[in-house]
Amino acid sequence: PEELKSHLQKALDIASGLDNYLEKITTKESEPLAELYKYDFAFFLSTKSSENKSWVCFLAGQALKMLIHMSQAKRVLEIGMFTGYGALSMAEGLPEDGCLVACELEPYLKEFSQPIFEKSPHGKKITVKIGSAMETLKELAATGDQFDMVFIDADKNNYITYYNFIMDNNLLRPQGVICVDNSLFKARVYLKDTTDSNGLALRDFNQFIANDPRVEQVIIPLRDGISLIRRDDITDDEVFRGVKGRFILDRMRLDGKVAYVTGGGQGIGRGFAHALGEAGAKVAVVDMDQTKAETVVKELLLKGVIHGRKKELSCITPKKQVSQLVHDFVTGHNIDVMFLTETWLDDNNKSPILIESALPNYMF
Repeated sequence: PEELKSHLQKALDIASGLDNYLEKITTKESEPLAELYKYDFAFFLSTKSSENKSWVCFLAGQALKMLIHMSQAKRVLEIGMFTGYGALSMAEGLPEDGCLVACELEPYLKEFSQPIFEKSPHGKKITVKIGSAMETLKELAATGDQFDMVFIDADKNNYITYYNFIMDNNLLRPQGVICVDNSLFKARVYLKDTTDSNGLALRDFNQFIANDPRVEQVIIPLRDGISLIRRDDITDDEVFRGVKGRFILDRMRLDGKVAYVTGGGQGIGRGFAHALGEAGAKVAVVDMDQTKAETVVKELLLKGVIHGRKKELSCITPKKQVSQLVHDFVTGHNIDVMFLTETWLDDNNKSPILIESALPNYMF
């Protein structure tokens, strides 16, 4: 009995300590989110307003925000906003031009969350649609809206209905992701003696997704479970998917190319260095100011696009020398693209013209 008691206590410690540990080491939420969470506890948990509602906890909110960042989603649809904690968490992960459409049945919940949204610089990304979620989905489908990510946290008995409508009406973009909250629902989805209607509905939903060939699914056991459902390739046709899975703009990238940017440590040269790197090129940064060049090098290293850095060469005048310079750099250093944003001036200001005249032989 003592040994059994010890094992049971150990199991209890493991189970009860997990959430506290995760909350302790997870990056803390923003002030507006912390304020919203405090209001949630102070008001909604002390009333019956939260009955039959589920809300996004701190850990789930940070996980959703991380998923938004990782997927680089710009348009998000939320079905079931409740207090708005999940909506604001996801909005914080969206870019400045991103948007989140939140479906919520109760008008008072919009009134509750709106003042907090307005305190956050990310609240402007959120549009709340009041009314039946299905009616809102129909409106979005009628206008041809599509979303990179859909988060479902609403009435469990309608999860399959929402999912089918989203998929059948192409509200989810190709390669988009659907996130579903409470997919483990207090273990009731796998306990054999479950009689709870929500647990049974989620069990049916999970199995329905597992059997759907249009998607891939994984359930993350974070708190009450979060399902990640990725839309699989719709067709293998190259016209639709792109050659080797790359669309036309992807194929115009500079992957594998090397770019040489003079004046790359400052001003427009720095901008060109970053732009070329973002387009896939490895960038050689050249500047008269070694410190500034090194700063840009560090920036590009963070993006994984650096090729090298050099101090700016001395100005040269004779046409032959200029042509030789261009030839040496292009052929000797395997350079595909040259951006001369900082000119090499001589007394007669001829070098820029001479360099420009020498470039066509090597232009990419």
